[in-house]
Amino acid sequence: MLQYTGDMYVSILSVTDKPLDDFKKEVSTQIIQTAGNIRLLGTNINNLKGTVTNLGIELDAAEEQIRIYADKYDKLNGTVTQIGIDLDAAEATLSLHANYIDNINDNITRLGVRLNAAEGSITNYATRISANETAISALRVKTDSISSTVAGVQGDLDTAKARIEAVAAIANSAGDAKVYNQASNPWNSWPSGQEHKYVGATWHNTSDGHTYRYIGYDNSNTWEDITNQQDSVSYILQNKDKISTVVGSFDSAGNLTNTSGLVTTAYASQIYATKTTVDALSGRVSTAEASINVHSTQIAMRVEKDGIISAINQSAESVTIQASKINFNGMVTMNNSFRVETNGTTHIGGFVVSGSGLTNGPDFSNDAYIIFRNDAHGCFAGIGGNVLPSTSGARGVARFENYDDSDWWGLGHNYALLVGARGAADNSAIAISGGYVSGLALKTQVIGHDSITQTTVPTTKSVTIARDVNSVYVSTHFNWRANSSKSYESKTREIRLTLPDMQPYDNGHVLFIKRGSNNGNYVRVIPGWSYRREYNSSTMKWETKSGRSYIIYDNESYATYSSPLTIESCGDAMCFIYHRELQVTISNVTYYGAWVQHKFPREW
Repeated sequence: MLQYTGDMYVSILSVTDKPLDDFKKEVSTQIIQTAGNIRLLGTNINNLKGTVTNLGIELDAAEEQIRIYADKYDKLNGTVTQIGIDLDAAEATLSLHANYIDNINDNITRLGVRLNAAEGSITNYATRISANETAISALRVKTDSISSTVAGVQGDLDTAKARIEAVAAIANSAGDAKVYNQASNPWNSWPSGQEHKYVGATWHNTSDGHTYRYIGYDNSNTWEDITNQQDSVSYILQNKDKISTVVGSFDSAGNLTNTSGLVTTAYASQIYATKTTVDALSGRVSTAEASINVHSTQIAMRVEKDGIISAINQSAESVTIQASKINFNGMVTMNNSFRVETNGTTHIGGFVVSGSGLTNGPDFSNDAYIIFRNDAHGCFAGIGGNVLPSTSGARGVARFENYDDSDWWGLGHNYALLVGARGAADNSAIAISGGYVSGLALKTQVIGHDSITQTTVPTTKSVTIARDVNSVYVSTHFNWRANSSKSYESKTREIRLTLPDMQPYDNGHVLFIKRGSNNGNYVRVIPGWSYRREYNSSTMKWETKSGRSYIIYDNESYATYSSPLTIESCGDAMCFIYHRELQVTISNVTYYGAWVQHKFPREW
């Protein structure tokens, strides 16, 4: 009943013949507490929408559980929605679920996540169940594996689970190999000639703490260190050792009829397919299987049906085809220049590959050779019994030539042979046990007699001699002019030559220096840096130290960086040879490595 005085304006007016209770909305909450649990409950009844929602939080101390839920019942649409979180301290689990029940269309959808700390797993799932079909998708993450499945079967939930378990069993067993935990090598206990059957076996060596995998396809004692290293149903299994993928189909009786899969491990991959048929009259079971195994050193293909087998095995050394009518075994020869014997010895031209070596054995009586050449650039590199042309009438076992005149690399420099030795106390790059060096030449450098245009007359010139220079001609003379409109004038200046730095592996370095003609001034020779190796008894390691070298000249006189050697006279010539072991202390400063002067006589 509505009572009001004055004017009333009504915007919308509805008239119904239903009782007022049909438009009633009821909301209630309550708390129920006992010694063992507390329940917080809420109810929302909406008669207009035809829905009932129950909310709750339940704490059960006795069972060590907490449950939070929201259930909604929709009478008009015929649906039920269930959302909840369950915490179970006793089981060490946390579960989230969301369910949707459609009674009109007769299907149920369930989604959920379950965390189980006790077994170290996380499970995500989604299922839909209808009158005649069940579909399941699930992903499970454990501390040592990840597995997933997608299934669609004609039947109920139990039927779907049975199909998944059948395919999962195949994925779990595919590619498995024996595991050994022992100090002794398992290879020693395997039957001789049958070792290849154990390829993939894992050996945890309790002696050195390493883990190895057997890869001896040729029966050899070969291991790789892996210390520091997944109606139709499909299933994927993944762990640290393999990924195994399997797809299977079932007949109306629930028999597994077809499977195919891929197994990938760190050392090999396998693709396989199987088919099993049962003769309805005789009950005879027929099985066909095909597989491809790929390893870093081998590819093996195999087809088997009722005991009849054909296979192809390929490696870097050989290809073996095995079947009922084709079989290659034994020595292989190609064009009489390449031959592999049954024991593995390989012949290439005049060479024999045996073990880790390439030789011209076994009688060592031929002139086998290896030659690399590029005629377009005049390059030739060869070693062997004789690599000189027959027209020379001589024998030479090594020949290296670089006559490239195209400046291919834009460096303006050709090398025919680069050798080096370092790292030991004494290092010999080339050791001559007999004979002589013909055509010897040294790298030279000329300093002075240059022409300079600048406003002022330079008084000094400093040059650091490169390590690969062996002969220096130096003059204090140069030509100078103030600008391009002037004529050149003859001048002299002081030349300061710094000897090259010497590394720990340098010893016996030779440098010739001659002062040319000029009209006065000085040529100063300054010793450079020296590097040496010293043993650190604390760290038990060799360390590289640096210091200044010095010059020994005349009658045991010393020249240093601060007091250089002066070549005073025109025409003076001398040779410096570096002695790494010499050292001297002058005014509390120690100098390491001496350039010993060998002075050339003169008649003026």
